[in-house]
Amino acid sequence: MPRSRFLRLRFSPEIEARPHDLSPKMETRSVSPMALTLDVAPTILESAGIPKPAVMQGTSLVPLMAGQKIQWRDDSLYEHLFKHARIPKSEGVRTDRWKYVRYTDFEPVYEELYDLETDPLERKNLADAPEFKMQLTQLRDRCDELIREAE
Repeated sequence: MPRSRFLRLRFSPEIEARPHDLSPKMETRSVSPMALTLDVAPTILESAGIPKPAVMQGTSLVPLMAGQKIQWRDDSLYEHLFKHARIPKSEGVRTDRWKYVRYTDFEPVYEELYDLETDPLERKNLADAPEFKMQLTQLRDRCDELIREAE
């Protein structure tokens, strides 16, 4: 199955902000927790001193930028569910180390598994490798769980 170049892109937003309660002389800080595009709006709102609406998804990055130790996500769900002539429908889960994708328009469903630590360019699909069966099963189950939570 041909791979879409769009699925290889990884988004890691970099935000430099100086919330109203932080010193303008604060040094630039790099944090490693997984940030998503849906975290940008809550971050901007908190930086401006505006409460996040209850219906808004995402979590402000301000506490992380301030150096606070807070509980953060370990993984994220992503879905491409729209009909597109060149991009097959897919869903998956991403952790710091692993990326699992399944293409739902195919029968049987086509799956991909990548170890981003050893294969950051996602060149070797490990989904059929027996030694990664446990990792595949864990991420497949986690993907199902995240989809149920999102419904």
